[in-house]
Amino acid sequence: MLDLGDSCSPQSWICRATQGRAGLMILDGMGYDAAVIGGRERVPIPAASMQRLRDRLVMPLVEWHTLRELSKGGVRLAIVTGDAALPPDLHGIRVDRSKTGLSQGGDGELVVGDVPGGVLGRAIVAWPAWAVELADVLDLPDETPPDPTIAAIMELVEHEARLFAQQQGGIP
Repeated sequence: MLDLGDSCSPQSWICRATQGRAGLMILDGMGYDAAVIGGRERVPIPAASMQRLRDRLVMPLVEWHTLRELSKGGVRLAIVTGDAALPPDLHGIRVDRSKTGLSQGGDGELVVGDVPGGVLGRAIVAWPAWAVELADVLDLPDETPPDPTIAAIMELVEHEARLFAQQQGGIP
């Protein structure tokens, strides 16, 4: 699972209180394989906050205009964002937020564009040929019950954010 960014809005008190870390901590707890930071939203995370994130997260962070190689279950691929180039010897996923949905790009790329809130993009790729067999968007109905583990992680992060905000003098 890959988060494309915008996981923490600067208008949200919890994102301001945690300097953008809250959403990424929740995604990590949900088992995401990677998360993109940056892009068109251009929300800077201070260097000290980035270091705290890297020290605490299991999932790798993919900063905008970079390439990040990942390996899972014996499959090696790259996630490229912005102007970063995909190496010729590696299959990969290109995050292109100027597009919408999912599509097959050139040179063995799966292109992942923006998807609206409340949906999940899904791609099924044949390995080792790296052929996209299915690329679509799945709606998540409003009545979808929350996963209890994810809800607990969210409550924990919100509680910690409130404590941090109180220590900083800004009680939400």
